[in-house]
Amino acid sequence: MSYKSDQYKNATKFKAGLQDSEEDDYVLMVEGNPFYHFFKKTWLNLWENIQEDALKYFAQKGITWHTNNMENNQETVPEGDMLSSQISCVNHLFLLRKKEEYATAILKNIDKRIVSAEIVRDGYGDDGYIEFEFWGTKENHNPLNEKEEGYIRGKYWKRQRGSFSTSVDAVMVGKKIDGNNLLILLEWKFTEDYTKNYGDRNIFKPKKTSNSKSYDKLLGGRNSPIDTSHLKFFEDLYYEPFYQLMRQTLLGWKMIETNELGCNEYVHLHIIPKENLKIQEITSSNLKLGNKNMSDVWKNLLKEPFKYKLLSPEELLLPLRNNQNFKDFFDYLNRRYLEKNI
Repeated sequence: MSYKSDQYKNATKFKAGLQDSEEDDYVLMVEGNPFYHFFKKTWLNLWENIQEDALKYFAQKGITWHTNNMENNQETVPEGDMLSSQISCVNHLFLLRKKEEYATAILKNIDKRIVSAEIVRDGYGDDGYIEFEFWGTKENHNPLNEKEEGYIRGKYWKRQRGSFSTSVDAVMVGKKIDGNNLLILLEWKFTEDYTKNYGDRNIFKPKKTSNSKSYDKLLGGRNSPIDTSHLKFFEDLYYEPFYQLMRQTLLGWKMIETNELGCNEYVHLHIIPKENLKIQEITSSNLKLGNKNMSDVWKNLLKEPFKYKLLSPEELLLPLRNNQNFKDFFDYLNRRYLEKNI
C-alpha cells in the first residue's frame, strides 16, 4: 500500500467515526466515482478545538482557502478534502499562534541561536507567532513583482493572499542571540507526489506564466540565491516541485534584502511526512537536474544549501510531544494523520 492509500483509508475511517447525521451517508460523486474522504460540512475538516478561531482568522485576514475544484468551490470556506495539505498545516500549527512559550520551543529546536519567538508583525493585525499563507508584509506584499490580475482561459483572476501569488503555508519569526531576527518559511506537504500527471495537468510541462519575466530577472541577478550555472535554461526550474521551491526561495531572499520583519536571514523548511516516500521520487533526468531525489537536487541548486531543511511534522513538533498540555492535540493528530509517537 502507498502512503496516500493508507491516508485515504484512514481518512475514510476517521470521517465515519464522527457523530454527525449529515455526514454519515455523505459521499462526493465526481463523474460517477465516489470520494469518501470529503466533508459536506467543510469546517469539520479542522480540529474542533481550532475550528471557530481558524475560520475567523482566515476571514479577518482576507486569506483564501485552497479549493478542490470539485464541489463547494468557495474560497471563504475550507475545502472538504481530508488529504489537503493546507488543512493539515492548519491542524498542526494553528494551536500555537498565541502560545509564545511553545512557539519558542519549536523555533529553538530548529535553530539553537533563537532565544524567543516574535509576533509576526506583517501589518495584517499583528497578534500571532505564526501566520498562514504568508506572501510578505502589508506594505510589501509583492516582493517578486507578480501580476496583480489577469485572465486564464477566459476566466478573470486577482492576486490574493493564498491564491494566484507566491506564498508559503506558514511563517514564523525568531529572535536570535545577536538581536537580529530569523525568518522561518514553512511549506507543508501531505500526500503529494510529482511522479505522474493529474488529469490534464502535465507536471513535466514547463509552467511558463505571465510572471516568468519577473522570475527570470531575479534568477539571473548577481545575488540570486539559486545557482543557475547548473541550468541550461531557467525553464528547467519551471516544473513542480522546483517551480514552487524556486519562487519561495526568491520570496525569502527578497524579504531579507529589505530587512522585512527585522530579519537578516531566512530558513526554508519543507515539512513532509517521513512515510511519504513518493514525493522524493522525481524523474529528474527528464527535468535536466540530475538523477537524485527531490531534496538533494534542490540543495545542489542553492548557493547556501543549509537554508533549506527537510523535516517531518513529528520532528517539527517534537519539543511538545511529552507535554501533558498537548495530550488531546496529539491524540487528534495521531488518529487523523496516522502519526507515530516518537
